[in-house]
Amino acid sequence: MKLCGFEVGLDKPLFLIAGPCVVESRQLQIDTAGRLKEICRPLG
Repeated sequence: MKLCGFEVGLDKPLFLIAGPCVVESRQLQIDTAGRLKEICRPLG
């Protein structure tokens, strides 16, 4: 299926939607982005 112009499905590369539900602070956003980058790096 297509989601916002991206092909998503079992035969497609990982498509991740993640992050905090609420923006509490700039630092929280930076920390979350950094951690997601670490998690996703080995997944390509």
